[in-house]
Amino acid sequence: MPGIIYALENHSSSFLSDAAWLNQPWGRTPKTPFTQVVDCLAQAPGILQQVFLLPSLSPDQQIEACFQLITECWQIDAKLDMVYAAMQGGSSDPLYWPVASKNPPQAAPEHTENLFPFVFHFADFETAATLILLWAVRVLLWSGLCNLYDGMFPNSCMLPADESVGPLRALGYRREYVSMAHHVCQSVEYLMQDEFLLAGPLSVTPALGIVIDSLRYQPGHAAVVAWLRAALDLVRQKGLGVLEHSR
Repeated sequence: MPGIIYALENHSSSFLSDAAWLNQPWGRTPKTPFTQVVDCLAQAPGILQQVFLLPSLSPDQQIEACFQLITECWQIDAKLDMVYAAMQGGSSDPLYWPVASKNPPQAAPEHTENLFPFVFHFADFETAATLILLWAVRVLLWSGLCNLYDGMFPNSCMLPADESVGPLRALGYRREYVSMAHHVCQSVEYLMQDEFLLAGPLSVTPALGIVIDSLRYQPGHAAVVAWLRAALDLVRQKGLGVLEHSR
């Protein structure tokens, strides 16, 4: 995971997204839902690298590259859908459900409203750690898809969500990627329970960072980003506290 986050921050691909790495070491060991989500995330740095190279291409090359990037994004989206469906199918009980928050609102001073009075309780830690990352990857993926669509068809955001955009399939509910950001926020309280020790902060930190980076330049989501930043500060403080207590 650290290698993928580093590659994301530097917009550079790495061997972690190579087919040989994704498949060969796992020939005899089935991947867990969590590792499958990590594989999806591992493809993001390479896509971002190609996006940043678009201005250096000719107009025709840009169009071709954008279509290819959109195709790759839809393939990752389908993979995430499969992972989520398999998790649902593997249990007769719900994966998570809403409960009233027991903690005070984690918000920056300029956004003191309790944005999430209800949070999620999960079937178990592994489910929570997998879903918070899956939802964070969806924020990154869906916001990226929206940007690619808008770049190719500047008026596409004015069309109904269920309407196709030129030759491209409709984005549908993927336009509402902030809903996935809310899911990430509503997962923090569960994962930060004392019983999970350092595993909680280690699961939460990457997801929060991914969502912050995806939304931070969008003024319409300033309140959510402020909440995420404040939550990330608390998560880091708790992580350091756990480490000091364990010495």
